[in-house]
Amino acid sequence: MPVPGFEPIVSPEQVKQLKTRGYFATDVFFDAATLAMLRREFDAFAQLRQSSDPDSPRLAHVGGYRQSLFLPQLHLTNRHIKAFMTHPNLMRLCAQLIGPDAVYGYNQAIIKPPKVGGFFAWHQDAQYQHTDPMDPGFGLWLAVSRTTIANGTMWIAPGYFERGLQPHVRDPEFNEWKCVFDGQPEPKEKLAVELQPGQMLVFSRLLPHYSGPNESDETRMAFQWGYAPPDFVTIPDRKKVEGLVPVLRNGKVVE
Repeated sequence: MPVPGFEPIVSPEQVKQLKTRGYFATDVFFDAATLAMLRREFDAFAQLRQSSDPDSPRLAHVGGYRQSLFLPQLHLTNRHIKAFMTHPNLMRLCAQLIGPDAVYGYNQAIIKPPKVGGFFAWHQDAQYQHTDPMDPGFGLWLAVSRTTIANGTMWIAPGYFERGLQPHVRDPEFNEWKCVFDGQPEPKEKLAVELQPGQMLVFSRLLPHYSGPNESDETRMAFQWGYAPPDFVTIPDRKKVEGLVPVLRNGKVVE
């Protein structure tokens, strides 16, 4: 049902596609100033990571991965990112897709430097944390810079969304799960999601996805996070997920 005070921001067709195919791509959601802020803050963390002070407490949670830079949980140390999580357009999306009560949890910026930024294996986000329900809320993948096949954009396998959680094998070298598609390492059909700055992929935790290497001369910046209703639990232990941040409560934005 509509939440008073929040006008729908995506079309009924897009909502239907999320439910039936596990994804849709938005129009540009954010203005130039907001995107410039995100690039500035991501750049600052990247430069700090490469500075002569690798033991800085601000870097305790920053990691490199296949020559890419992963910046998790930026809302904990950056007031601009924390404020961004309740951007009016995002709250309209939460109200439309979830309802009057919503939270977010894990989030990360991913920076792929030119020529060296590597790929991230095929996986479903649900494999990293099994929950009840298995697919609460929705995930977001924001193109902070433009994303192309050449610079390592996201690829998806929509045909596997309705089949639920697929088998995964653990890769100990990179500490990651790799999805298995009918016994094969690659899906038969896949789709590249190329986005302009400010566009987002809205997707299910059960949608298999992968990002390719950056073979271009430009830096690729993306930001990934998600929103969910507050009452989901982990399985099999039935515990509440820790670290969730409320953004909507009783139809009001939580500042």
